[in-house]
Amino acid sequence: MVDLHGKDKGNISLPAKLQSYEDDEKKPTIINMQKTFYTIKIADIESRINRLDERNEELLEEIETTNELSATIDTETIEEITSLNKQFLTQNSLVESLKNKINTIENDRIENQRLYEEKKELFNQNYKKTKFELISQAKVLNAEINVLQDFKRVQNVLQEKLEENEEQMIENEKKVKETIEIINRKIEFDKEMLKNEMYDCLLDLAAQFQMQVNKHINLPNQRLMRENIMLKHELLQISENISSKEDTELYLKKSQINYKKKLDTQSLFIKNNIKISKIQNIILEYIKKKLENAKKNLSHIPIPKNAKQREYMILIEKTIYEQYNIHFRHASLKTILHKIRLKINLAKHFLKLIESKIRAVFETIYDLKYNATCLLKYPYSRWDLITMSCIEVFIFLRDILIKGQIKFENYVVESTESIPDKLESTSNIKENPNVEDIDLIMFITKESLSKEILDETKQIENLDEKKETFIENSEINETISEHFVETISEDNVDFNLENNNELSKDDENESVFDIAGE
Repeated sequence: MVDLHGKDKGNISLPAKLQSYEDDEKKPTIINMQKTFYTIKIADIESRINRLDERNEELLEEIETTNELSATIDTETIEEITSLNKQFLTQNSLVESLKNKINTIENDRIENQRLYEEKKELFNQNYKKTKFELISQAKVLNAEINVLQDFKRVQNVLQEKLEENEEQMIENEKKVKETIEIINRKIEFDKEMLKNEMYDCLLDLAAQFQMQVNKHINLPNQRLMRENIMLKHELLQISENISSKEDTELYLKKSQINYKKKLDTQSLFIKNNIKISKIQNIILEYIKKKLENAKKNLSHIPIPKNAKQREYMILIEKTIYEQYNIHFRHASLKTILHKIRLKINLAKHFLKLIESKIRAVFETIYDLKYNATCLLKYPYSRWDLITMSCIEVFIFLRDILIKGQIKFENYVVESTESIPDKLESTSNIKENPNVEDIDLIMFITKESLSKEILDETKQIENLDEKKETFIENSEINETISEHFVETISEDNVDFNLENNNELSKDDENESVFDIAGE
């Protein structure tokens, strides 16, 4: 036993019973049974120790094998770790490269998305623009189609009127050319006559004045006096021409106002006649419906005798004849209205022409007056005229007159339209009150309407007879007024219903007389 704290103290780790005895005497004696028991126990313990030793050897062998295995496994794991590290590094490099690629792809994607958005916006804008353009084009095309359809409806009427207008234009152009030739001849003749007369008068006056002036006045004063006399004479002539032109302008304005009033009254009369004719057409349609209803109601009644039947047929023929006459009057009133509009347009055109010619005359007069006032009142403002001689001044003034005459002769005015946009502007017949409530006593006969039309024609003829010529001194205005009166007199409408046999297709379509004739 090991003494942990010394020999005297004994083994303190064991109980007292198990402590070793110092003296052999004190040792207890062992009985045989105990001895065998202990030997058996010791043998068991030894066998157990042997087993444990074997087990320890086995464990040591296993530990050695496990150590060897662990060493091999460690080497393998080290190799695997190195290979995995290498793979990890390669994978990291691949991941970095892939990240770079992903970043580049992401940047490309963002850029492509931005470009896509821009293209999308551009496409949307282009789509909206093209849509708006196509819608506007479609609207324009629809409007053109509607205009073409409206034109197809009125094409025949317009074509007939265009042919009539072309014929009238050709005739008017011939007459205008003839009048222009006559005016040009008169102007040239009068120009030469006036030049000769003015030159002779100037020579006589210059000789007389020079004879009297040479006696008393110096040469420069004589020259100034001669120039002043000539300029005063020119100013008097200019003032006389201005007064005559102003009188003609006043007369033209008054005649224009009177003519407009007369045209307004005529247009109102024609519109009233058109309304009356439409009412008559409505009444005739009402009569026709009543006649058909009467035929249906009286179909079961026996047929009357031949004499009464003939009387009925005569009455029916008379009513049909009156229907045709009323329709014919309606068409003639439309033509009258169109011709009156043509007259108004011609009057406007001639008035513009006269105003332009008066303007040209006023411009030349103003130029002459300005130069004359500069020479008389403010001579130093025009050094170019002061330095000229008397003959040069007269040539200068003559050039101004010639320029004004060229403006007067070559002034062009655009002609107004002869065909209006709308032939009529009347209310719709359907908006009128119910036709069945109209009393048949309001039916207007042929004789009363024809009397009204004849009275209107007499008024127009009286107006044409009362047309006076312009002032006798201005031959150009006289010829223009004569041409104007001739065109108006030629455009007077013949109200004789027997000779006027041309109707428009629109009027024929509006009438119901063809059905009645059938």
